[in-house]
Amino acid sequence: MAATTSSPLGRSLARSVVGALVLASAPLLAATLPTTTPAATASALPAAAGPTAALVADEASPADRVVVYRDASGQVVPPGLARHVDPTCSGTGSDGPRVTAMYVRERSAPDRFAASRPVITAELRYIDDVFAMSAEPGTEGRRVRWSRSGTGCAPEVLDVVVPDGSLRSFDATARALEALGHDRADRKYLAFADVAVGQLPGGACGMAYKLDDDVATGNANDGTRAQHARVDRDCWSVDDRTYVSAALHELLHTMGALQDSAPNSSGSGHCSDAADVMCYDDSASGGGAPRQVCPEQQRWQLDCGRDDYFNTAPAPGSYLATHWNLASSSFLDPAPAMPAAPVGVAAPTTPSTVAGEVARLRAEVPPGATVRWAMDDPRCDTADAPATGLGFTVRCFNAGTVMVDGTVVGAGPTASHLSVPVTFTSSGLPRLAVSAPLVTGAGSSFDVSAELLNRRSGTWTTTWYARHPDCRASRTGPESATVTCGAAAQGARVLVGAVSTRAEDGSSQDRSVPVQIQEPGFPTVGIQGPAQVAVGDPAGFRAVVEGARVAAYAWSSRGGHGTGATDRASYTVEPPVSTQRSQDSLQVVVTLTDGRALTLSTGYDVVPELSVRIDGPARLAEGGSATYTARTNLPATVTWEIDADDCTVTPTGNRATVRCGSGASGPVTLLASAVGAGDSDSERTTVTVGGAPQTVKEPSTTALTAFRRGFKAVVRTAFGPVASAPVVLKVKAPRQKWSRVGVARTNARGTAVFKIRTNARATYRAVTRAGTGHLASRSPRVRSGR
Repeated sequence: MAATTSSPLGRSLARSVVGALVLASAPLLAATLPTTTPAATASALPAAAGPTAALVADEASPADRVVVYRDASGQVVPPGLARHVDPTCSGTGSDGPRVTAMYVRERSAPDRFAASRPVITAELRYIDDVFAMSAEPGTEGRRVRWSRSGTGCAPEVLDVVVPDGSLRSFDATARALEALGHDRADRKYLAFADVAVGQLPGGACGMAYKLDDDVATGNANDGTRAQHARVDRDCWSVDDRTYVSAALHELLHTMGALQDSAPNSSGSGHCSDAADVMCYDDSASGGGAPRQVCPEQQRWQLDCGRDDYFNTAPAPGSYLATHWNLASSSFLDPAPAMPAAPVGVAAPTTPSTVAGEVARLRAEVPPGATVRWAMDDPRCDTADAPATGLGFTVRCFNAGTVMVDGTVVGAGPTASHLSVPVTFTSSGLPRLAVSAPLVTGAGSSFDVSAELLNRRSGTWTTTWYARHPDCRASRTGPESATVTCGAAAQGARVLVGAVSTRAEDGSSQDRSVPVQIQEPGFPTVGIQGPAQVAVGDPAGFRAVVEGARVAAYAWSSRGGHGTGATDRASYTVEPPVSTQRSQDSLQVVVTLTDGRALTLSTGYDVVPELSVRIDGPARLAEGGSATYTARTNLPATVTWEIDADDCTVTPTGNRATVRCGSGASGPVTLLASAVGAGDSDSERTTVTVGGAPQTVKEPSTTALTAFRRGFKAVVRTAFGPVASAPVVLKVKAPRQKWSRVGVARTNARGTAVFKIRTNARATYRAVTRAGTGHLASRSPRVRSGR
């Protein structure tokens, strides 16, 4: 029980020593002060663990996710602020009631004042932030009346040296400071003690004196005597996992928080309605565990219910209107009400993203505002996205949902916060293909290679192995190796394989093939060729024989996709464009000049090739909107992007609505990316925003060239390529009329691509045609070179 003593004010007062809470609860400890001061109770809590990175989520309880926000320099600020608020600059800096901050060390301890001062100053600014943001909306805020020196408005931090032993206890510290003259009744002394946590009872972060007096005016905590608070070195800075500031907690005690008569008092100087900087578990003293009234996200605030110790606009007749209210403290200055924060919205540009690909986010904010982004999930990276801007990217290599946080900032100190869930869906790992001879002789060396099919983003590293004690694999390149098997391997089928591992998440693929080891001198025989072939594409395979002469070859394809000669070392396959996803196997019988016949076989995947094109208007009115459609030839997931800050794209499956603000003008690029089962493609189109359609008098030319999988048409004027021009490809076979093959729109480079199976005997031409608002001219007939 706290003893009482006669006070100069003529009423019963109790002077209590109260301790800090930081993160965890601990029993209250009893302490006896020297006879020079009344007896007191002391409460203490363990120090916080070391700090962690910003934006820390409580994995066990997503609903109570605590996100810690920082300003542009990395210092912690309360939610709702983009930067620290400015301190008040009232008076001379030494007149009237003041809070004096000081760095305190023992005489024999190293002098770390120069390094400590910026840390302490940052904490003082955070304390002002909390007072500013805890004011009722629309009312005057509060700032601490810090002691100042010189002409500036920044709080002064005194450099104080005390005799050795003065930091062994809280009372010894207070007596040492008083002996140095820090004993004024119109001062509260906030001492940052340069000593590790562990000196105070129970390993407390800090302690402070509080006077038990709940009268509304003339309160004993409002300048009737010197009051000291101490915070030890490990707790100088706000805990960046929980927003708990030990320095703020102790300073509030010296101002009179909390009185036992408060509605939610624990009876030991703390509150019981969490989350609140003054609440923690006082069970050991009979106060009980705090009730969860305010969410964890508000743990930084003063007075959870605004009904126990701080309210800038208490209701008439309420407890704080009739009892001590820290908002009335003479140690606080009034400050203008905080301005409204800029508010924005943000969302991914697509509902989900395939794992390994880059997800893009887009924010809409008021003019002059921007967004500071942060993502702290170790499973993901930001794909080198700038930390500030209206767009952001994140890439994750595993399926699941991650949270991306943004702070909407403008010219003022206030900010609003965004938490955007980004979902990644499983894409499966890429398939690893290994190429090696089918048979070789003991003592010979042979080359092997690997290929990652359908590779997603990431950094992959390949290692090799040969599963036989007398075989070894030596890496010769990023995806190649040489294998040598000794005489002991003769007659064995040796598994030769590779393991490809992705650095970002440790995912790996393992693939091996058997190699038959024959007697020394046996020829090395195998088939070289791709592991997958796209429909409509010719692909070559080759029978490789080393160490023997070949008399004849005989190739065959089970799927019937072979073209050309079957009696040569090389063989070509070309699955028709109508072929579905499947596997084909090839066989070649190799007859050697000595009469031996070797039958070799291999397989490959037939892969339909995905393609996407964008349909939609090439011109968009200023402040208008339009719908675009991505047309794919195979099932695929389509994502959309646009490269203009004044335009947004809202996806709905393969369709997207583009909206551009009233200030948007000029060309913008719209991108549609399609991802299918093992394949991807993208298409860009240029949309001209604003202005009236122009008649293009400059003639345009269309050049048509053949490539391996079809044709490319390039449309240009004297001023450069023509984007978004529709191009019709036509074909005329011998003794036939011209017929239309297809239509494609040119991209930003003026190129339209037609992926078709060509007829070497036919003639092709590309023709541009007019369309509303389109650049148009009639091209000359252009014949292909095939």
